[in-house]
Amino acid sequence: MHKTHRFTRAVTTPIILIVCLVMAAPAMARESLSSLRNDLTSTQNRVGTNSNDIATNTATGAANAAGIGNNEGNIRGNTIDITALQGSLAAAETTISTLQGALATAEATIATLVGLPALVVGLQAQIDAIQPTDVTALQAQVDAIEASPVFDLEGIVTVDDTNTLQGVAPPHVLFTGANVHIRNGAESTTIAQSLGN
Repeated sequence: MHKTHRFTRAVTTPIILIVCLVMAAPAMARESLSSLRNDLTSTQNRVGTNSNDIATNTATGAANAAGIGNNEGNIRGNTIDITALQGSLAAAETTISTLQGALATAEATIATLVGLPALVVGLQAQIDAIQPTDVTALQAQVDAIEASPVFDLEGIVTVDDTNTLQGVAPPHVLFTGANVHIRNGAESTTIAQSLGN
């Protein structure tokens, strides 16, 4: 009798466990199914988000590609501008070099002009020293020359140093339109002194 009771308890316990598991299985299955549904919904939401991100990134990529194209055009334009500016810079450097040479010449001229006042003062001093004496003496000589009777011979006396006249070789002194008198200074032609005789 005692052995039968022990056997009955040993057989009954697993059966109870199986019955409990069978009864709990639908609830566990429903909970697992709900969890799977939640996971699926979450996954679908993430897929939707990722799709939106992909679309956004695609649009951004297209915009970036357009921006890159614009930047490439700008780079080409800037390259042309740089080339033109380099040419202008070379021309400006040539002009600067020319102006530097002109400036050096101008500075040398200015240095010369700076010394002119002293030179003018020196020349003025020489002129002032000459005027009182030499100018007076020169004026006296000019007055004497102008008073000389030699000027009265103008139009009367000529010199011919090329032609032969009456078989006589040149040069010749010709008196035209005037009587010529040769005197010895003693008021007499009877004195032989080879002076107008």
